[in-house]
Amino acid sequence: MGLLIVLLLFVALPAGIAFALGRNLPRLRPGWSPLQRHAGAALAAGLVPVIVPIGAVVADGFDGQYMLWVAILLLAGLATAVIIGLPVAVLAARKA
Repeated sequence: MGLLIVLLLFVALPAGIAFALGRNLPRLRPGWSPLQRHAGAALAAGLVPVIVPIGAVVADGFDGQYMLWVAILLLAGLATAVIIGLPVAVLAARKA
């Protein structure tokens, strides 16, 4: 059950966000270059799922001792953006 939740949170949610933004950003932001639209969709897709864990770490008592965990979560979000978000955003934009 835990693996299913992890897959939904770190695969399905970023893919859905990247697909929706990749499909709609050409209409919402026609002045942006394709590179800006793809990067924005991918970064949003990668960083949205890690906002809640970062909030939990910071709310636990942020004294600077948890800075490593925040950095790890941000790197996980960046990796998710590059591995999952970017290809989905590019494919969705080509379909649009």
